[in-house]
Amino acid sequence: MRMLQLSCLCLLLGLPAATVTARLEAAVVLPHGDFAWDPWLLSGPAERDAAQAIAQAARQAGSWLSSHIQPEVILVVSPHGVAVQDNFGIVVGATTASGSATMGQDLRPTDHSTVDPYTIELHNVAINASLSQDLLEHLTQSSTVSPSCPPSNTNNNVTGLYLSPDGSTPSPLFWGEVVPLLLIPNKSAHERDIRNLRHASHDMPDTTTATTRQQQSSPQNPRSHILWSLPRRRLTAKDAGVSMVPELLQMGTHIRHWMDHEHPQIRFAVVISGDLAHTHRASGPYGYAPESVKLDQALGNWAGQAPCQPNSTHALLQQATQWQPQGLSCGFTGMVLWQGIMCGDGGSTTNQQDDTTATTSRQQPSNITPPQNWKSRVLVNRNVTYYGMMVAQFWRDDDDHKMNDNDESARKF
Repeated sequence: MRMLQLSCLCLLLGLPAATVTARLEAAVVLPHGDFAWDPWLLSGPAERDAAQAIAQAARQAGSWLSSHIQPEVILVVSPHGVAVQDNFGIVVGATTASGSATMGQDLRPTDHSTVDPYTIELHNVAINASLSQDLLEHLTQSSTVSPSCPPSNTNNNVTGLYLSPDGSTPSPLFWGEVVPLLLIPNKSAHERDIRNLRHASHDMPDTTTATTRQQQSSPQNPRSHILWSLPRRRLTAKDAGVSMVPELLQMGTHIRHWMDHEHPQIRFAVVISGDLAHTHRASGPYGYAPESVKLDQALGNWAGQAPCQPNSTHALLQQATQWQPQGLSCGFTGMVLWQGIMCGDGGSTTNQQDDTTATTSRQQPSNITPPQNWKSRVLVNRNVTYYGMMVAQFWRDDDDHKMNDNDESARKF
């Protein structure tokens, strides 16, 4: 209680609350497109090579997160999970999650693939039911500063998703969670994934066995998850989620506050599931838009080196927002949420062209200022068929040794 009171006093005086030690360690942006899992779905050598680079980078980032960061709890942000129309969602009640994804559905007739679609499965993903419930209650009931400080913004638009009536049945997973989580394996499972990567599915003697995994936490590295979903209104909005930027940034700030102040002893990591622009080809389901290339480049510039610095925030919050309505990245809203978690919302939107958006953010200033000492790098940013995919790593600057390129997990496959 004394630490909370000191934090509140520091905030009232405009001083940093230095008594809180953040334990948010790292994040990865991982694609969930079919070709990030299996490049051999593609018959053309040029596109297969691009998909191979994406698949290898995704496994590299997943291995790094698993073996070097070793988080205790992973917040998984997916644009394609169970969702409600207007609110953000947190899966609560369930203790495990299971699901599947069909590989090959992204293929178009013009891709001339010779591989039949097949299913990958993921079972027994551990859900941290108590932390999920605690986060829900914090966001909907608690002050954004601390229980000892006056509330500044309560009743955030977050809904608990009770998908297991008594907690005895697994919560469902879909491709937006299945593919990224399969890319964050333990060592033995990782080796099996790489073996599957090197063979077309029709060459595998038993594709079901090769693409099914049971996730089990080891005593040395127990790991659980919080499943976060984005509102479905991002799909129906004419601006493809751009109007959500202020609330995404502020919601991210609230999540970060919860991590730092309520559970500073836990090693958190964040996984942002998302692909880039979906309008790279006229033959794709969304047609072609020249803004697709510009959007992918802006998102890559944001994630390239120092994501909390002005040039990077400009790339995400001004450039990418300009191209998103035509480029249509399903990962855009998750990346903006991560920006709020990582960098906070204070001052982030003041340079945007939309004065209304900036005013909204200033009227609801964040009550904490997360450390700005973050670094990042993009491992790959390519488009395959009609959509782009990016793999990016984010880590705290004070833990820079975790990105030593001599480390096994940082080497290219």
